[in-house]
Amino acid sequence: MSSDTGERIAAVVGAAEAAGYLYTSEDEPLWLRGPITGQPYQGQTPLSLMKEGSVEDIMNVRRYLMGLTQGGPGPNDVDRDFTPYTDHNLKWE
Repeated sequence: MSSDTGERIAAVVGAAEAAGYLYTSEDEPLWLRGPITGQPYQGQTPLSLMKEGSVEDIMNVRRYLMGLTQGGPGPNDVDRDFTPYTDHNLKWE
């Protein structure tokens, strides 16, 4: 097994464990398949982000869930609609 595959498996298992603490068995499938507008999802479903994204995308889902299990609040009003900066936003003078 490649290290990439091992990292992906560990991240998915960690995300599943955290989701198990947060959601009932009835709510978990809805959460996985429902689009979420906040970070790190940006309109994607957690399931599609983990299936089609990079290892870092999977880790972001895991980190988000782990933060919620440790009492971290969801995004506030300012952060909820935050758009990440791109190179286009940077201006050098």
